[in-house]
Amino acid sequence: MFLEEDTSNDMLKEVLAVDSVIRKAEERLEWLSSDEETIKLYKAREESLIEKMSLLDEAEERGIKKGKIDMVLNVKL
Repeated sequence: MFLEEDTSNDMLKEVLAVDSVIRKAEERLEWLSSDEETIKLYKAREESLIEKMSLLDEAEERGIKKGKIDMVLNVKL
């Protein structure tokens, strides 16, 4: 109910009034999402995390290949 797009503003206000923590988080989210610099920083961080995961995946693949090569070389000896 709370996170559905078709939740009415009245219902959202009622839910937010019940829990001040949710209300404060909602206010902070609205404030942050309206700040262009914060949005740019968020997008840059997301891109950085994606790049980091990509580099880790590539390193893992190289490690697996190296491990297979080392195993084959050790078997031949």
